[in-house]
Amino acid sequence: MQSSELRALHNSRNHEEIYSRIRQEMKKLDFRQKLSTDDLDGLKLCIEDEIKKCVYAHKSIPKPVVSITLLLGNEFESKVKASMASHMTILCSVDYQDVLKRSFHKLSSLGICLMWVEESLAKVMLRYALVSDWNLALEVLLRYYVMTKHKVCDYFFHNDVEEEDFVQAFEIVLRYEKRFAKLVDVSKCSLCMCRYQSSSEEVFTQDLVSTINHSCIHMRMLSSQFIPNITIYLKVSFNELISGEFEQDNVKLCVVSTVLDFFHGVEKILKKIEYLDDLSAYKCLVRYFDRYLAILISKISLGNTIYKSIVVLNTLLFARETMSDFMTRIFGQAGILDDTPNASEEIRKMEAFHSSILDIQLSVCFAKINFESPNGLAKEIIRLIDAEIISDATKGIGEETTMVLLESMVSQMLSRVYSIRITPDTSEALLLEVAEVKKHLKPKVSVIPMIDVLEKYLKVFLCSYDNEDCFVNNFIFMSEDIFSFEQIISCVQCKEKRRSLWSAYQRHTSTSVSSIPKSSDLTSLHT
Repeated sequence: MQSSELRALHNSRNHEEIYSRIRQEMKKLDFRQKLSTDDLDGLKLCIEDEIKKCVYAHKSIPKPVVSITLLLGNEFESKVKASMASHMTILCSVDYQDVLKRSFHKLSSLGICLMWVEESLAKVMLRYALVSDWNLALEVLLRYYVMTKHKVCDYFFHNDVEEEDFVQAFEIVLRYEKRFAKLVDVSKCSLCMCRYQSSSEEVFTQDLVSTINHSCIHMRMLSSQFIPNITIYLKVSFNELISGEFEQDNVKLCVVSTVLDFFHGVEKILKKIEYLDDLSAYKCLVRYFDRYLAILISKISLGNTIYKSIVVLNTLLFARETMSDFMTRIFGQAGILDDTPNASEEIRKMEAFHSSILDIQLSVCFAKINFESPNGLAKEIIRLIDAEIISDATKGIGEETTMVLLESMVSQMLSRVYSIRITPDTSEALLLEVAEVKKHLKPKVSVIPMIDVLEKYLKVFLCSYDNEDCFVNNFIFMSEDIFSFEQIISCVQCKEKRRSLWSAYQRHTSTSVSSIPKSSDLTSLHT
């Protein structure tokens, strides 16, 4: 193609023909060698002028013009892209400045402003779809963000912030920022790229682009302005979570629904703080979480039935485990160690209190069972287990709560066994009944706390009192320092037999005779 032909095509603005002829020449040889620098510069000026006219006329760039731009090399393409972005942001800034002046009167007015921004971006993306790789919408969005940021900063500086207005604006900003990040290609943020290019000569690998994308602060330019006052959002949000009536009878999966709802709400709050990705915001979140969870737990009242006490204990377990998961997540995100003294102390205190209440409730139930007559004892205990402890109503309880229940149950069984006189026959009969209870529980639980202690206590009495040495040896073997010999011989009715057994025990343990209790002391062991 001759220079004269190119100039003629310039003048006719026949860009499609220019593109076609250039493509043909490039297949033969490098057309730059056949054309003078002046001709190429003239072509480039023509292209730049055409693009500028289209931008200011709010028209799409003709496809041939874009194609020619791409053919003229990366350097020229970058120059055209920068020029086009500059012209577009100038035009959009004028319009948006007018929107801000008319619409921005309080923080929540950001909803109107950002809605206009979204519509403007949609027009830009539609109008300049042929050059989508240039991501011009992102350049425009960044300009909008800077302008909005200045407006928000001025508002915070000159005005008192209303809680409701702040919370509403914060949620609006987060919603639009997330939508805009999906709308534009954040990984090509020009400001981030410039920052990395100016500080490093690294090649832009996929991993580096991913790093830039993750650390891009410009997509959170607006939301970051709310961080200094984030306690306003946290205070309002946590107040809403605990402001309702604490309906303890409203239960889901053996957990008080109000506590479940609280943690669901905390999850939503946490996601917003994670989006901000700011250490001070995380610290504020932990502080408010600790304070308000402690307040919520303190509202739990006494359960007047075994089932209600189980629900309370399971709710406390759920709160403790979920709090631990929450802090583990916070540590992973921000490196903040567990710092929930108020909530942790309140949960511990409530667990101890309600466990003691459950013990009292179970003791009332076991007081009605006759342990002195072992026949049919297992059936009564199993009936109590199925009705009150591991029933259909309590299927949702956690394993730790189940262990607390079973431990309390076995403790009550031990307490009742301690209070009766036991002979070898009684011991054998009770062991058979305990075995039936274990058999019933085996498919339901992996372990039964303290059941081995109960069995060892009963096995001590399998030897007759008359064979003193055998009885003492059996006690030493079975007790494993769990029981005292005084406790064991308190079950022996005969005062002289108790003294005789104690003497045998002293001989086996090489204890001095002076430490043998008086007869009156032995008598008091049973009373």
